[in-house]
Amino acid sequence: MAIERAESKQSIKMPLWTQLAMQDACEYGDTIAELVHEPLLVLDDNLRVILANRSFCQAFTVESGEVKGGFFFEINNCQWDIPSLRELLEEKLPLEDVINDFEVELDFKDLGHRLLVLNARQIRRHTDGASIILLAMEDITEGKSAELARNISKEYFHSLIENAQDVFIILHGDTTIRYKSSSYGRILGYEPEEEIGKSWFEYVHQDDMPRAARSFAQLVQNPGSTVHDEVRVRHKDDSWHTIEVVGNNLLCDPIVKGIVVNFRDITESKGAEAELAKYHHHLQELVEERTAELSNANDLLVQEIRERKRAEEELRIKDSAITSSINAIAIGNLEGKVKYVNNSFVKLWGYDNDREILGKNAADFWQDKQKVDDMIAAILQKGSWQGESVALRKDGSIFDAYLLSSVVRSDGDKPICLMMSSIDITERKKTEETLQELYKQERDLRQRLEAEIERRVEFTRALTHELKTP
Repeated sequence: MAIERAESKQSIKMPLWTQLAMQDACEYGDTIAELVHEPLLVLDDNLRVILANRSFCQAFTVESGEVKGGFFFEINNCQWDIPSLRELLEEKLPLEDVINDFEVELDFKDLGHRLLVLNARQIRRHTDGASIILLAMEDITEGKSAELARNISKEYFHSLIENAQDVFIILHGDTTIRYKSSSYGRILGYEPEEEIGKSWFEYVHQDDMPRAARSFAQLVQNPGSTVHDEVRVRHKDDSWHTIEVVGNNLLCDPIVKGIVVNFRDITESKGAEAELAKYHHHLQELVEERTAELSNANDLLVQEIRERKRAEEELRIKDSAITSSINAIAIGNLEGKVKYVNNSFVKLWGYDNDREILGKNAADFWQDKQKVDDMIAAILQKGSWQGESVALRKDGSIFDAYLLSSVVRSDGDKPICLMMSSIDITERKKTEETLQELYKQERDLRQRLEAEIERRVEFTRALTHELKTP
């Protein structure tokens, strides 16, 4: 009967049955307050505590006897005494009687920083004209923290996809495009919203269409399945690019509800393979034309052909390894401190795990440290940077790398961090040098063969002349 005891000393005399009814009502009110799961306080006109329910005492580690009769702002060693709460209870509530969903932040010595939602109601008693204040509160600290963490995680992975060198698109089951990452425009030249709602197969080469259609149909019919393919697609400038495609059926996924397609442009590597095949064919024709005339040098030529085939096979393997490798990705803060690396980065730079890398400066992984500082300055000024540089492994060895760096921004266009995507191009450079050397060797061989043929022709003419002359 805590509320009843808070009545003024000059209580109005009333019939016994009325007093008993009020006593029962007060007991009901006390019982209900104790059963409420949310913290609840009942205050008098002077903001002194009439009742603090069990949930309040447990939530804020106080005893009911300690706070009862005390001034509200003195609870928890005056930690409730903040300007926003004083304005709420001393100025707003007397005028409005009801305050709903008032958010307030408090710092408790034992509980730490808490975010509370308060609901207050002022009730005036008809018996003596006095008022009581019901103050209910809800702790939403954990919910707000979880919501913030989800938003950060969503933005983080969205930034990874939007800044990756590979392209990600999501298709409906009828092949229409629902989403595409920003790298789509860099590879195929189309604007972000230019192809949304169109069929993906409108851009596939007609010769590749039957095979691509069969693969897509097979993918759609098997939820959770994955297909790999290689097709030619049309660039915005009407040129054709060869891409390596990986499709995943996530139509049944409650979040994605689509076909997720990841692809990369392998046009250059395909061109290199075609050039190698053309060169090999040229060598074969040259050998066949000269074999009849140079029978004495046959063994040497056969051996040279074998060596060249082995060299071409090695080049083909190295080129395939380059095109099929996964990009190394690193994320750092705006000062160039590394905050995240993927497994490809760890392996490419020769470290055992990412713990050896995190927290280091970006310059520690490159031979030319001044160039790294200039690159970071250029990224912050222009938004992105791409080019080649010499990377420095853990063991001190170096390798050539091609990297694409950019600033990752929030929805409000505020720089969040720096992102780098790189690949090892050491083997590609060696391949180019080897091709130049092979071209030079072929040119030298052709000149030697032509000289040998000319010498033999001259010898044959001289021999014929001698045989005809007595």
